[in-house]
Amino acid sequence: MYLAVDFGTSYTKLGCLQGGNFVNLAGSEINIPSVVTYLPSTGQLYFGRLALRLQEPGALTSRFFKLMLKRSPSFQLGPYSLPEIMEGFFAFLINEYVTPRGVAADHLVLSVPNYFGLRTRRLLIDAARAATAAEDIRLVPEPVAALLGHNMTQSDQALEGDVLCIDIGGGTTDFSFLNLSGQGREILLETQFQIGHDAFSGSEMDRGMLHNIFFPAFAMQTGAIIPDSLISEKNLDSRDRYRLNRLMQKAEAARIELGQKGYSRCDIPDFYNGQSLIHYLEPELFDTQMQPIFRRLYDFFLINVRTKAERLGLFHAGRWNLDYVLLLGGASLTRGVKEMIISLCPGVMIISPDEWEGAVVRGLCNWAEDAGSSPTVRNIYPFDFYIEKKINEAEGFRLEKIPFDTANLELDLGETYPIFTFPIHSDYNLAANPEEFRCRIYELSEGANANETSAERFLGQDILLGTEDNYEVSGDSITVCFNLAQSRLELAGCEAAIMPGKPLAEWRQELPAHQRAAASLLDSLPFIDKRLKNDFKQHLQATVDSNSYKYWEDTALYKMLYLIQLLNGK
Repeated sequence: MYLAVDFGTSYTKLGCLQGGNFVNLAGSEINIPSVVTYLPSTGQLYFGRLALRLQEPGALTSRFFKLMLKRSPSFQLGPYSLPEIMEGFFAFLINEYVTPRGVAADHLVLSVPNYFGLRTRRLLIDAARAATAAEDIRLVPEPVAALLGHNMTQSDQALEGDVLCIDIGGGTTDFSFLNLSGQGREILLETQFQIGHDAFSGSEMDRGMLHNIFFPAFAMQTGAIIPDSLISEKNLDSRDRYRLNRLMQKAEAARIELGQKGYSRCDIPDFYNGQSLIHYLEPELFDTQMQPIFRRLYDFFLINVRTKAERLGLFHAGRWNLDYVLLLGGASLTRGVKEMIISLCPGVMIISPDEWEGAVVRGLCNWAEDAGSSPTVRNIYPFDFYIEKKINEAEGFRLEKIPFDTANLELDLGETYPIFTFPIHSDYNLAANPEEFRCRIYELSEGANANETSAERFLGQDILLGTEDNYEVSGDSITVCFNLAQSRLELAGCEAAIMPGKPLAEWRQELPAHQRAAASLLDSLPFIDKRLKNDFKQHLQATVDSNSYKYWEDTALYKMLYLIQLLNGK
């Protein structure tokens, strides 16, 4: 049995198939908030709805930590790194929702945006595996899962041909162009991109309701002035952060009710400083006050979505060559959203399923459990690969693009592709000893300016394959392979030199844990300067992020500084 996890920016959904029937493992909650809070008093992380209720002084909350996977991989909440947060979140899902239902989590299928690179995908896989011990973990692009879910649950409206999938969620809005052929037996994901949460999303609409409707209405009713810190959402203490989260939830509920009923009566006790807000939200007021936010969607669509459609041959001479627009996501039910999409895509049939809540998670379940009859899925991978190459003693290294055509090749999700082969005795081998082998490979979003790529630009953060340990060469050449199923690059033609007593893979897994344990012990020592502790933690994070131990000399130096301060007693 496969556990399906639709890890969304604002909400996560869980499900599985039992006896051929879909089971929502979140129960009556349906949506599990993708939220994490760190409490200094306990030193622990808390997730889900509980994380939104905590208001202890010093509490740190991140509502959209999924965005950090792409935007800021070095993100931390208190002492916890992003990989640790992700592992904790998956463990929370299993312990809170899966295990109590008697469901085994030995097989997982996870949704992933196609604009996530290999490093981010590996982080998801590794976190899920660490939390569940599952060996079989598969990633499926979100728009593909949504389309599968729709076609399987709405067989009378099964889609085929060219489809624009628009997923307007609480955290982001995603646009994807897909093609279904062979009576739905083959799916090609041609492209997927995103408009950020701070431009147009459910949360941004809720924020707009607070600023443009609720705050002015409260000021008119009570004469009270909302402080600038709450409006700007900066320098908030834990109580105001809790208040803001609560008001955002009230705004979301009012927005949903307005979309469903055409009106909303808002009664919010203790809106601010003990005073309440009672407000009848009229559709006309909503339309007027939310126009600037809707304009962002309109402009983004014209500038980005339509331009991409032109390149794909799906928009020409002022006419769309699409068969359908599939409109998904909870925020797509907001008043005025569907009408705007209709105006932007004249002549194209807009499909907005009744089962919008479970489209992705249902598609994940069916794709994983019914592999024999599931459609073949291929996608265009929107990243280019770069390999580090020696120039000369004076200039050092430069990055060279690997000539594997990710922009046009339709890659099967379950296949491995050789992408680059080069002689062992070449400038791509960075090892000082010609009988050994080392290389470094990076990835960059497709279309990036190659003139701006350099080893210094990456700073180790986007490294995909770094063979800092010696490799023994078994032939005259090395082949780099792109394993899309496991979201990693692999080498053929060489083997890693084995450390005494254990396979290299085991050492790589254990070393970061050993270093964190050492850091925890050193952190408890007296007389140690706080700046040294902070610098050492940042250094260790860099070693974990790089997945290598080329910094071992610096690690030893930090430990020597600890020893010197301890011996000096200051």
